Amino acid sequence: MSIYREMQAKISGKYETTYIDRDRESVYKSLLTDLAAKYIGKARYISRITRRNNYDGTQTYVVNYDNDTRAVYIVNVY
Repeated sequence: MSIYREMQAKISGKYETTYIDRDRESVYKSLLTDLAAKYIGKARYISRITRRNNYDGTQTYVVNYDNDTRAVYIVNVY
């Protein structure tokens, strides 16, 4: 089961991967920071966070930022 964070930027109307982080501690810390910024700090630079369950027991979190970038997290929270 792979856990990673994929940073994507909108280029010519499509999201393209610009960076992949596979360090487990770094991925969870970044996700925690984004969730805290959005729901505790009411940050305006995060426009939306969505969550989806995957068939392998992992979850996909997509964090959309206001500058046409997003972070896609594949994690195992439960």
